[in-house]
Amino acid sequence: MKLAALLKSKIFLGVTTAVVAASAAAVGLVMKNRPDEYRVIKIHDVKGTTSVTRSAVGALEPYTGMNLESGDEISTRRESTLRMVMDSTKYALMEPETNIELTAAGTAADSKTRITLRSGSVLNEIIEPLSPGSSYEVEAPKATMAVRGTSFRTTVEKDEYGDYVITLFVFHGNVSVQLIDENGKPTGDPVFTVEDKKIIIKTVHNEHSGNDPSVDGKSFFVIPDENGELVPVPEGESPLLPIDYFSLPREVLQQLYDDDNEDSIKLYANVHNKVIEALFGADSEPSDNKNDPSGSGVSDDEEDISETTTVSTTVPEVETLDSRPETRPQTENGGGSAATTTVTTTAVTTTTTTTVPPAGSPSDGNGTVTTTAPAVTSNKPATSVTSPKQAAGGSRSSVGGATTRKTTTTSETETAPPELNEYTVLFYDYDGKLLSEQIVEEGESASAPTDHTKSYTDSDGMTMIFDKWDTDFSNVRADLTVKPTYTAKARFKVTFLDYDGSVLETQTVEQDNDAAEPEGLTKSFTDTGGHKKLFREWDRSFTNIREALTVKPLYDTVYTVTFFDETDEMIGEPQTVTEGESAVAPEEGFSKEIIEADVQKVFVGWDTDFTSVKHDLKIRPVYRQSEQLFLEDMVNGELSSYDYYAIGEEVTLPKPVTVTDGYSVGWFPVNTNFRARVNSPVTTVTVGEGSEENCYILTRYKPFTFSGDTYGEKFSAAGTLFCENFENEMCLYYFLDKNGGEPIDLMDSYSWDDGDVPSVCGIPVVYWSFTVAGEESPLKFEDLIKRIEDSEAPIPITGAIFDATTSDGLIG
Repeated sequence: MKLAALLKSKIFLGVTTAVVAASAAAVGLVMKNRPDEYRVIKIHDVKGTTSVTRSAVGALEPYTGMNLESGDEISTRRESTLRMVMDSTKYALMEPETNIELTAAGTAADSKTRITLRSGSVLNEIIEPLSPGSSYEVEAPKATMAVRGTSFRTTVEKDEYGDYVITLFVFHGNVSVQLIDENGKPTGDPVFTVEDKKIIIKTVHNEHSGNDPSVDGKSFFVIPDENGELVPVPEGESPLLPIDYFSLPREVLQQLYDDDNEDSIKLYANVHNKVIEALFGADSEPSDNKNDPSGSGVSDDEEDISETTTVSTTVPEVETLDSRPETRPQTENGGGSAATTTVTTTAVTTTTTTTVPPAGSPSDGNGTVTTTAPAVTSNKPATSVTSPKQAAGGSRSSVGGATTRKTTTTSETETAPPELNEYTVLFYDYDGKLLSEQIVEEGESASAPTDHTKSYTDSDGMTMIFDKWDTDFSNVRADLTVKPTYTAKARFKVTFLDYDGSVLETQTVEQDNDAAEPEGLTKSFTDTGGHKKLFREWDRSFTNIREALTVKPLYDTVYTVTFFDETDEMIGEPQTVTEGESAVAPEEGFSKEIIEADVQKVFVGWDTDFTSVKHDLKIRPVYRQSEQLFLEDMVNGELSSYDYYAIGEEVTLPKPVTVTDGYSVGWFPVNTNFRARVNSPVTTVTVGEGSEENCYILTRYKPFTFSGDTYGEKFSAAGTLFCENFENEMCLYYFLDKNGGEPIDLMDSYSWDDGDVPSVCGIPVVYWSFTVAGEESPLKFEDLIKRIEDSEAPIPITGAIFDATTSDGLIG
């Protein structure tokens, strides 16, 4: 019988009542009318070297069953453990090298329990939810862990700096953790740790006092960084961490596994599976034998024996009662008084095959074990001692004091053994609805129904989660009523603050649910520095709540940017711009061109920079005197533009197309007579103050070089041949003297007066000859002019100088 059941039994209570009454004054326990309300705290199991120190007595040597008292200091040494039980519903397993102080008060129904853990590790198991008036706490240096019904482990150790490192492992339910400040007062909100999670706390010493950290130290949550060093949890992040079950001591894993199998504390599947994997290995199946972690299910004294012999079982004559009269009690030898009419069944011998039992088993010396069944008087016919389960393929039997496995084959079954008692097991749901009624043979197990309510909401609005069944229904030996037990789903406080730190709203939110965004938040305000603040977002998420939270609003500093037109009227609505960001300039609502004092002006921008705003701004347009830019397409015959631009403004000209007749196309600045001012094209121009400087044509062009020899002096000049072709009505050819910079119109040069004849490199044009592509001889100037006048298409030409010493070099 489990100790928990023993402590609840009437027999145990009757025996211990006098003991408890005698020691109640010393223990400080309060007695009530009902014996089961006494606080009974005992040592459940002790191994190795341990000690109990009692203030009024001194050191005591612990033993199993020893009563413990409030104020006892209990210690374990290396490779030693001690497990205590309180009120039959609370267990504490002290691991090796652990020191605690036990404080207990109240009654079994309303108990107050505190374990002050100074060093080492304690596994705490509360197998039934505490009553509203009860409490169970584990106190570590500057941190307190409180529960109502759960399984958790707490460790306390010191690091190389003399500071405490406290680790809480939660295997079932949830634990509330409250940090304590250097003055012994709670600091911050409690943090709830849920199943399959751990939390680490560091308590550091006070640099000014030199005391142990437990006296006036400071505690805070920590997590390991990428190097494994413990660092404070960043603000807004959760301190909860996963549990590494492989790092847990074996005795802790075994205890968790046993509690689950015995339904003392039913672990959730994710925790249960991790416990099994860490205890038995990833590839092992857990054994039904809780003391056999190997999973074999065979005790140490079992053997597999390959030899088989024949076992004869003889059933003697058995009397049964006719007309089912009252059943007679069976005598010690198996006989009993019979009723008036009996039916006699002749004994039958059956043959089975079994393994040879260990030495010392009763046999006839030939390997045959003979067992004679006693005569049975019953209200039903007797049967063979071979049960249906044995006949179906196997059983476990004890022969000669050793347990063996055997396979039984029945050649003939004549009679049945005495019928086992049957019991009724009733399963009810939380609301009293009958779920299942089962008839179970003595010693067998009932089957838990699967259609019970897994969760429901009680009258207080609490979500209740199915935990376990309240009664063990394995190895049934009495009628049972089984009901489900439930654990309230954890609830957490979520507090929303306004901009000034005042509480907007406090919500109680069940675990894994979302808090609701509160109403009434101040969306904007002006701070003490006169800066306007605008709400941006909350500082943390409040969905999937798993701990208490304080949620604060975050604000941006914002400024007002206003745009005005040329008449100082506001354009649109003022813009609210976050500090460091840019305003958006309006595209409409103001004039792009204005006339001011008879001067044409154009919009060139805004008077204030509005990128990276850091102040309230008022912005107005800027205008500048403009000139008309003439852009004329002489290649395609299209007028490009006669638009006004501000003087000094840079304008990018349209990109020209490319021709394939050996010429290129580009923009050239020209005077009002369409004379080019440069000998290379331009792509970007600056608007000048006069129209003479703002005229550009798109034309075909080809660079070439004049070269020659006159009076023994060599000359060379670069030029550009232009073709201004407007709608194919006219071709004008001229070149630009690189030295002089003045354009020379080839069509008009021959008619100029001698004094005005232009020259290239100091040589009059008439002394130059020109070579036309495809012709053998150079052309004199007048021939070239004629060729140009007659041509409708560009003529690729090059220039050369005739020798002036010959008459051919002179052009008359």
